[in-house]
Amino acid sequence: MSGEITRPPLSQTALVGDNVRLLCGTTEYGTMPNWSLHRWSTNVTEMIVVDGEVDSKYADKYTPRKFRRRPESHHESRPDVAFQLVIHNVTFDDAGEYTCDEAWGETGISASANLTVEAKPGPPGIKFIYGYVPQ
Repeated sequence: MSGEITRPPLSQTALVGDNVRLLCGTTEYGTMPNWSLHRWSTNVTEMIVVDGEVDSKYADKYTPRKFRRRPESHHESRPDVAFQLVIHNVTFDDAGEYTCDEAWGETGISASANLTVEAKPGPPGIKFIYGYVPQ
């Protein structure tokens, strides 16, 4: 059976320390999509969630969730299933392109979103420059 992605994740900007939720809506009820991250800082792509399981090295960082979205109108035949990837306490290292891809077939369906991470604003009158703190 082949599903489709009905709600692709949306690109977001977050501040260091925030929790971020990326949504991936599908028509497939059984299996959570795989999630990967292409880190801009290292130009490396890593698998985060495979077959509904978070890679053990990311267990404290990522939480996958599943819930059903009710039909928005009587024209929809059945509700979508929304899969959410929660990224806890984001850091600059979490910036990159997140991709959810269908894990229920071999159709290669995927959708991606960019996560940009910015520093929290400092006290008024003090500017922080990457790698340098004024004295």
